[in-house]
Amino acid sequence: MALTAVRFALLAGPICSAIAAIHLSPRIAAWRPLAGLGRVAARMSRPPRGGLGTVNLVLAGVVLVAGVAVAAARVTPDVQAREIAAAMPEAAAAWLRAHDPAARIFNVYAWGGYLGRELPAARVYIDGRSDIYGDAPIRAYARAISLADDPAPLLTAANVDAVVFWPTSDFAGWLDAHGWRRVHADPVAVIWMR
Repeated sequence: MALTAVRFALLAGPICSAIAAIHLSPRIAAWRPLAGLGRVAARMSRPPRGGLGTVNLVLAGVVLVAGVAVAAARVTPDVQAREIAAAMPEAAAAWLRAHDPAARIFNVYAWGGYLGRELPAARVYIDGRSDIYGDAPIRAYARAISLADDPAPLLTAANVDAVVFWPTSDFAGWLDAHGWRRVHADPVAVIWMR
């Protein structure tokens, strides 16, 4: 899965590490330069002496309680709304909802899912489902926004009505210089229309 879509790489790391540990542990244990580690591992596997077990248990409990408290504080609706507003084009989506809710939108890759959810009648150019799009459209998108290729043919072929992109980027400068008009701007996103 990780070879077909980078978003699966986070799953591959732990899975491959576990498989490697299971299959390589006998060979590693028999390897002469690491022979001394066997004694260390045996000592660490013994139960703690005296009150160390209680200390370890208390420390584990403190870490668990702190982790649950931090996680609970970060999932409150107010915190989530604040984080969404800081990272997603919330004001731009509201503008499009009011002015062109069915627009064909050329967007920042990371914003595609959000814009698609907020504007169900609109069509986003790209979102996080890279395994569905395949390699060629993603490469064309990346070459266009980095200005490695002229973005005009891609925007024309996709019949783009609106571009929702970061305010400061080379691509934003290209849009300004090539007949696209800024109709909305905020600190997170700018909307350009033809």
